Amino acid sequence: MIAVNLGRTAYSEVLYLQELCHAARVKGRIEDMIMLLEHDPVITMGSSAAAKDLLVTEEELAQQGIPIYHVSRGGRITCHYPGQLVGYFIINLNLFGWDVHRFVRGIEDSIILTLADYGVQAETIRHMTGVWTGNNKIAAIGIEVRK
Repeated sequence: MIAVNLGRTAYSEVLYLQELCHAARVKGRIEDMIMLLEHDPVITMGSSAAAKDLLVTEEELAQQGIPIYHVSRGGRITCHYPGQLVGYFIINLNLFGWDVHRFVRGIEDSIILTLADYGVQAETIRHMTGVWTGNNKIAAIGIEVRK
């Protein structure tokens, strides 16, 4: 697997790069990869998001220079800001012999182990996706599976 650190990158640039890499991966031109980065301030609305989930108007966000993207990944609203680590996997799930749920559980387990290395106790909550420290969600996971 290739790991690429993109530093702080605008969402629109990463979205374009994901599309290019996905097309290359489908054709077998690149290996599985993960892009690690931070985003400039942005809000993404997944396939389960509703307008009522947004607590301020789009106009207020635009005045602050915070764009909104409606994306095809699962989940509701995610706010990204500098300082948050984001990882985008572009992989062939069949090569791993994993189903989507097993893949997500593997991501959660990896996050929990990494946090433990830094002295942070974390856990999953049954029937919910993500990782928590106490009552606080420390890691959200939204994925899209294609082809």
